[in-house]
Amino acid sequence: MRRAGWHRPCAQPLQRHHRFKALADGSNVRAPIFVYGNDKSMGKNVVIIGGQQIAVEVGIYLAGNGHQVTMLAEEKKLAEDANQIHFVEQLTEAWQAQKNFSFITEARATGITKEKVTYIDSKGSEQSIQADSVVIYAGRKPRQDEAMKFYGSAGQFFIIGDCRAEGRVAQAMRTAFATASQI
Repeated sequence: MRRAGWHRPCAQPLQRHHRFKALADGSNVRAPIFVYGNDKSMGKNVVIIGGQQIAVEVGIYLAGNGHQVTMLAEEKKLAEDANQIHFVEQLTEAWQAQKNFSFITEARATGITKEKVTYIDSKGSEQSIQADSVVIYAGRKPRQDEAMKFYGSAGQFFIIGDCRAEGRVAQAMRTAFATASQI
C-alpha cells in the first residue's frame, strides 16, 4: 500500500503565480516557507501580502524576531481561515502582544519594489508601505500530479490530506483515518 499526502506553496517561484506575476520581480520577495530560519537575511521592515492563517503566523514569527511587520490583507479580518473555536483567539492574542506588528485589511497589493509595496486601500486610494523585504502567501496547491506517480505501485492507493485538497490538520487526520480503516 502507498499513500500520498503533501502540498507545496503556490508562491514558489512567485513569478509564476497568476495574481503576483507583475508584482514579484524583486530579490526581496519570498514565500512563507522560505522565511523560517532565514529571517536574519531579511530587512527590518517586512510587508506580508496575504491575511490568511499561515501569513499571520509568519508575521508573528518575524515580529517576535525583531522585524517591523505590516500585514496587507484583502480580507476584512486576519486569519479568517483559522479554526474559529479557539485558534483565532490565540492568533489574535499573539499578534496583539507584538508592538511591531500591524495590519491593513481590505487592501489589494498592486506593486513591489526594493523599497516599498503599493496597494489600493478600502476607499480605492493608492497607498504605499516601506518594505525592505516582502513575503507573499498565495495559498497552497495540492501535489496530486506527484502523488499519481505512485499509482499502481501497490495493491491499494490512496490520496490523503493536503495532497487531495488544501485543508486543515483535522481534515487530513480524517482522511488518514478513513484510509487506515480500509487497510
